[in-house]
Amino acid sequence: MCPGVGPPCEALTEIYSDSNDPEGMVREWQTITRRFPKGVLAWYSLGLALEYLGRREEAIAA
Repeated sequence: MCPGVGPPCEALTEIYSDSNDPEGMVREWQTITRRFPKGVLAWYSLGLALEYLGRREEAIAA
């Protein structure tokens, strides 16, 4: 999907933000990071999504 490309990653985050579905956003980023473990932007986005949910320790680990 977007292992390192900015606009698709930004669009994905925007879709889940607009839907008010932060848990869905986390699940999606977890799926993407499993599929593309070297996708730095995906890991960063996962960390931000976890931080948004207050899951700080998990965010730091991501």
